[in-house]
Amino acid sequence: MWSQEAIEKIRKRLLSLQFTDMRIKTMYEYLFLGGPFVDDDKYYRFIIVSFKKGNHKPILKFLSELFHDSFILEIEDNYVLFYKEQQIDDIKNLMLSVMEDFSLPFRVFVSSKVSSDNPKNFYLLYKAYCDFLNKDYYAFSSNKELIFETFQNSRARLKELRPIILNNCYNDHQIVLIVEALINNDLNISQAANEIYLHRNTVNNKIDLVYQETQLNIKHFTDVLAMYLLNLDK
Repeated sequence: MWSQEAIEKIRKRLLSLQFTDMRIKTMYEYLFLGGPFVDDDKYYRFIIVSFKKGNHKPILKFLSELFHDSFILEIEDNYVLFYKEQQIDDIKNLMLSVMEDFSLPFRVFVSSKVSSDNPKNFYLLYKAYCDFLNKDYYAFSSNKELIFETFQNSRARLKELRPIILNNCYNDHQIVLIVEALINNDLNISQAANEIYLHRNTVNNKIDLVYQETQLNIKHFTDVLAMYLLNLDK
């Protein structure tokens, strides 16, 4: 988990800051100090924003207003915006548009749902981002890029991330079969359903579930490939 140095920095920050939004304080305590997750919702989502230079305050203000009911934590050299529900469909193009409008280079990682049952879930995703995605050519990244990079660099790390990314798809054997059948049948849903003796509607419902839980749209080749790699080391 977090180094003692990182934890001490958070302790000092909590002592020195006055919080207008107590969710910031409680989230720091939950992630770093063993505090409870004080929210009725079992899941949260987050966006990591990494700046290289320039005045980033207008961008953070814009993002916090764009994602209603959100708040931002400063963690190490990054800013992390926490929010609950998926609010924007095409978040990638939105983020790239923000970069262009503000003429300020920054990197963004957008998570899917993350279970609050263990603060280590956030820690593992955050550290994987820092280790594998915090690179200039990843202006935007998500679970798909995280899976590809982690697979190439550390299969053991990917195995740790698997239940965190999959959420309610974890241990769903039908989804594993569907992913393999879609690849075998060039993403043809009807042919994939016939191959594994499932109704087409069942397959479509599972595809929707995968997207809701992971933000991977396995109707597309790169997404279904990411899902396949994620399930290799079960």
